[in-house]
Amino acid sequence: MKVKSNLPVLMAKHEPPLNQAEVARRSKVSPTTINQLYNDALQRMDKSLCERLYGAFGWTPGDIWVVEVDNFDHAVEAYADYCDRIGAVFQQPSRVDSEEKRGVVYLRNVDGLLARYSVKRGDILGGEGHE
Repeated sequence: MKVKSNLPVLMAKHEPPLNQAEVARRSKVSPTTINQLYNDALQRMDKSLCERLYGAFGWTPGDIWVVEVDNFDHAVEAYADYCDRIGAVFQQPSRVDSEEKRGVVYLRNVDGLLARYSVKRGDILGGEGHE
């Protein structure tokens, strides 16, 4: 899962479409802050920024930030279902230890490979101890 700025989409959908300078001017927010939010580089969004963007455009934090679910998240969900189906103990995969190569997500944790997930099929291929 990744939380990502949706500001470029909001600006493009606005009628008429907005540029960063206009968003900064109308919301009374620093152009640098708007640029960071636009480029998904803003680390924190304080209450004042939320209030200013809402006051100027009606945008809520839920409009500004979107959650992207990635292949790792889908793989973990499929692995949890797979473990339930076969009666295996679910071990939480680590995003850091896992990797995706050629359409397959290799779910790993400190104990090693847990399962392989086919992105194309949307299903567990199996893994050590589960094949």
